[in-house]
Amino acid sequence: MNQVKELGAKLVQDSRLNSELCTQRGVIFHLFPFIYEASKRMSARGIVRWLDAYGTKVSLATVAKALRNPQSYWQEIYEDIEPAALVVAAGHNLAVRALLANHELFFILVHEQNTFPNLEGRLPHENPQDRYDEYLDACAKLQEDWFCLPPASMEACLANVPEEDYPVVESATLLKSPGMGGGFPSVINEGSVPNCPRIP
Repeated sequence: MNQVKELGAKLVQDSRLNSELCTQRGVIFHLFPFIYEASKRMSARGIVRWLDAYGTKVSLATVAKALRNPQSYWQEIYEDIEPAALVVAAGHNLAVRALLANHELFFILVHEQNTFPNLEGRLPHENPQDRYDEYLDACAKLQEDWFCLPPASMEACLANVPEEDYPVVESATLLKSPGMGGGFPSVINEGSVPNCPRIP
């Protein structure tokens, strides 16, 4: 094999390694809150073996490093749900942290009251239906990617991410849906998100 082909072979080999590392990073990102919680009762090696038994390959070094340096994972998790949290919090005249720290409050606003924010200060060109769709998407994002996390993981995430000073939208009021006979349907149907227990 000439030098050019050797170089090409090494390029392919390194690209595969990089792909594996990226895949592991993606897996750890999604599993980290649960790995963090499980690590209180299991060793890193035990967690790796458990995941392997369920068909998920993650190296011991990756898990151990994540547990030693959790800050970047908490930051990434928070940044992932922050835009949705801003939409929902602003719509209900709440501080972002107050919303994210209180699953019961989120449940009441979204499931029981079936309220939808009508922002009086919205721009003339903004379509109410577009705002409602954005609100639905934000609620679903929080339900699926935040409020399904173990409570201790949510607390740890909020404690490890610097608090931002977001303005509260004071003009927000909560209204029942116009023209729909007493309110919008519930934002998230029961059972639509697997493994997410609803508050009784």
